[in-house]
Amino acid sequence: MGEHYREGHNDSATPVLLAYDILRLPREARARTIELLGREVAPRVRELLTEEPTHA
Repeated sequence: MGEHYREGHNDSATPVLLAYDILRLPREARARTIELLGREVAPRVRELLTEEPTHA
């Protein structure tokens, strides 16, 4: 999964946009989605963006 981000790595800042539609989900599912985004997805994206690129 992370290879896509590392391949495009360069020295300039890269904005990351994440859009998702959770309004049609039940309340519990919306809460879980937001929780996972903050606890797992966002930290992993930050990690991928700060890793040094690996050149094969």
